[in-house]
Amino acid sequence: MVSQEFKNALKIYPIHKYQLAWKTGITPNILNHLLHEHIRVKAGDERLLKIARLIQFPEEKVFVKEEVEIA
Repeated sequence: MVSQEFKNALKIYPIHKYQLAWKTGITPNILNHLLHEHIRVKAGDERLLKIARLIQFPEEKVFVKEEVEIA
């Protein structure tokens, strides 16, 4: 799951998301689907990590760590 902190960082970054997408080799449409989780996103997805590196966002904060419940 993509963290809200990463999504907020993309919103305030001075370069538009569609430009970031093209610079990292994905289409803006795919980026939109990843951010809104229309496509299942696994922690460590390289597409989002490339964008994080580009905007100098800490990679360890891109994804929400999922807690496993033990029944």
